[in-house]
Amino acid sequence: DGIGTPQIESDGSESWACYGWGFPRQSETNPTSGYDRQTGPLCAFSMLRLCTGDWYPFQRGVRFDIEAGGANDWPMRHSGCCYYYGVDAPGLELTDELDVGDAGSEEAHDYAIEGQTWEGELVARYEDDVSTEATDTGRAFTGASVFTVRVRPDNDGVRLRRRSDQQFGRQRARVYVDGEEVVERAWYFADRNPHRRWLDDEFQIPASYTRGKDAIRIRIEFAPRDYAPAADPAAAEAFPVAPAWTEFRYWVYS
Repeated sequence: DGIGTPQIESDGSESWACYGWGFPRQSETNPTSGYDRQTGPLCAFSMLRLCTGDWYPFQRGVRFDIEAGGANDWPMRHSGCCYYYGVDAPGLELTDELDVGDAGSEEAHDYAIEGQTWEGELVARYEDDVSTEATDTGRAFTGASVFTVRVRPDNDGVRLRRRSDQQFGRQRARVYVDGEEVVERAWYFADRNPHRRWLDDEFQIPASYTRGKDAIRIRIEFAPRDYAPAADPAAAEAFPVAPAWTEFRYWVYS
């Protein structure tokens, strides 16, 4: 659906094709996979996987990538056939976009922030092997940010997509719509990546908060939670609590 961060990831291609770790091995076929061992200087082999049991729901589109070799540097050939079940109607419509750090965009969305701890520019990459470095300006806070965005009145809920800095993981926030907290869930992303720092993650607002409205006032309130036992310094170092909520851009989908 155009999100920059991979939503489903595997490890090695040998695991993807259901063989666990290690090549070469004997040729074999299974109900949904196959492996043809060949010998030679390039250790050539072929693999097959049928994904008939897999389910990847989407609203606009799906991108599927395979990386070949330990550094995505092997000359391998891939082919495949893809089937999908679809409904011939709009599934996800971009109805607004807030560029945090851009004065014009912030003014147009009546953006305000409480407890700001950082403002600046970040140059980073996403976790896939396709994107290049992207530059964006943003903010971080320990309080809250508020902004108004447009939505379709006939929506079946609203999806917020955020670009953030995942150098520090475990960012957690409460979300409010027109002063009412979305009690079904908090906005939380547990992982972190200090090397490829761009993260796109999403929050689904149920239709009970948004249906019939052409605009909603969003409040994002930083709500950290300490998961590391205080008596275990190693755990506290390995799983640090996010010092703030970071935001660079919001996309609003109906």
